[in-house]
Amino acid sequence: MCFKTRCNITLTVIIVFYSLLFATMALGYFFPEPTLWQAPWYAWAAVGEVIAFMIATLITCLIVRKKDKELKEQYE
Repeated sequence: MCFKTRCNITLTVIIVFYSLLFATMALGYFFPEPTLWQAPWYAWAAVGEVIAFMIATLITCLIVRKKDKELKEQYE
């Protein structure tokens, strides 16, 4: 997989997940849930978003490595 394609995939994943994180934080600001003893819903949503971002990054990395290995074997 060429470097430009890798950069485009990485940029797309980052833009999607950070825009979702921003939307979650914006909704949490406009619709707060005042609680004293537990975290509000938007804090849990942000934690879930970060975990989903890490999983998507890992999957993308594994796919790119597999494609690179296939292309390398094809040229040899």
